[in-house]
Amino acid sequence: MNVLRRNFGSSGELMTLKTDKFKRNILIMTYIVPISPATSASDVLLPAVLLRGSEKYPTNADIARRCEQLYGASLGYYYSYLGDSLMINIYADFLSDRAIGTQDEILCGVTELMAQTMLAPMLEDGDLRADEVAKAKIALCDSIRADDNDTAAYAFRRCRELMCGNDPCGYSLSVDDVMRVTPESLSARYFELRTEGHWEFFYVGNEDADSVAKTLEIYFADTVHGAPELPRVRAVSDHPMRSEQESLPVTQGKLTMGIYAGGITMSDSDDYYATLMSVEIFGGSPISKLFMNVRERLGLCYYCGASYNKQKGVIYVSAGIDPKDREAVEREIYAQLEQMKQGNISDAELHAAQLALINSARQISDRPYSMWSFCNIRTMLGVSTSLDHHIERIEHVTVEQVKRVASKWAVGDIFFVDAEGKCEYEN
Repeated sequence: MNVLRRNFGSSGELMTLKTDKFKRNILIMTYIVPISPATSASDVLLPAVLLRGSEKYPTNADIARRCEQLYGASLGYYYSYLGDSLMINIYADFLSDRAIGTQDEILCGVTELMAQTMLAPMLEDGDLRADEVAKAKIALCDSIRADDNDTAAYAFRRCRELMCGNDPCGYSLSVDDVMRVTPESLSARYFELRTEGHWEFFYVGNEDADSVAKTLEIYFADTVHGAPELPRVRAVSDHPMRSEQESLPVTQGKLTMGIYAGGITMSDSDDYYATLMSVEIFGGSPISKLFMNVRERLGLCYYCGASYNKQKGVIYVSAGIDPKDREAVEREIYAQLEQMKQGNISDAELHAAQLALINSARQISDRPYSMWSFCNIRTMLGVSTSLDHHIERIEHVTVEQVKRVASKWAVGDIFFVDAEGKCEYEN
């Protein structure tokens, strides 16, 4: 996948990935800001408020009506944590002009609508509308509470907070943080980002880069202030192992174990691709060491798997277990970790992990959002966005390389949700 980078206006930045595979295109505007208890609640709330109305389209109904006029286009947003940064993504999903024979009508209309919501919001006495701010706060608080009611997600969050310590990535958005936001403070943050923030645009579709850039220049040229700050790719510092637990009214225990991955983060190095393979062999699929031994052979868990935070160099093992089996589960996880460190990996395990990662990579080009997700950060970090290159590197990972990277793994923190009784509704 060939990503083109080019500027528009005085300092706007656009990345384009041209493809004729889809009738629908996507245009994503991203602003990347540091994770901070002082600003993150406002940063997450902003798009929820802005997408509710603008000067030209005052209500959510007006925006929806305009989307229908644009042949069923849609606007939305989502946020994610990336290293020490928070990524706010505002996206437009729309039919290609070429698919219905129009001449930039939809692209221009969608870009204008996006610009309206981002640059000309409805204000009351100079501030964002209090009723829309209140609605956005309620929705965000409900989402935070819902995540905490999912005991697996809660155990994972608490382990992450312990593992990352005082690093920005150790911060979690709280209901109290959200409730402290006022229409005045949110408006101040909005105007700060309007004048000092850094936005980037990413387009996936069949339009030429020049055409997309010219359209963006019409609506955004005077408001974009240079390229976004790059997310910090820095492994968290390790510390001696700690273990904490909390009792909740549930019947299934949730165990999350954090493992430091030897300081290896996303790059184009041998060690990075070996770490991808190592995590897959260790706990990435139903044929991994954790699943086949902790669950299948010993029957000690309902699920057991591993995931890799590529930006912070941390591996997380998650398991749903009967609390009485906790000691046996941890003992087997340590045993399989030692197998990784010793390089006791069969050809079948290596081959299965390669196939799983390669098949996953080959599916990326089937979905525009997957293409964006794969290419966006790699482009900013200077890592190859070629799927063929990515697959080739995976194919050449050896058992010896897996052993080398796994030998550096060190268990950091463990968080356990203990079950204190029956709960009618349990995640």
